[in-house]
Amino acid sequence: MLPPTKQALPSGVQSMVLRLLRDGPPGGMYGLELVNASGGALARGTIYVTLLRMQERGLVTVHTPTQDVHPGMPRPRYRISALAQRVLAAAEAAEVALHSHLAQA
Repeated sequence: MLPPTKQALPSGVQSMVLRLLRDGPPGGMYGLELVNASGGALARGTIYVTLLRMQERGLVTVHTPTQDVHPGMPRPRYRISALAQRVLAAAEAAEVALHSHLAQA
């Protein structure tokens, strides 16, 4: 993981994933739940690559339950990390400030 001062802000796709995780169930979501919750904005073929990159950057945590209610192998569940919650809150505050500034101009 890069030091916090070296990390870039999350991309648009990553920000969407973070918002879905923040607003989703407290136990987290698995990849296909994120795809379905995005209304088609996230693709099945890229969600797990995106989640892996986000995990490497410390933006999400992953937990694979020992038992799952779905048939087959247990699915890893992703949660927004504390770091990502702070990053997302700062990005949203900056967006509000920018819109306020532009409205005054």
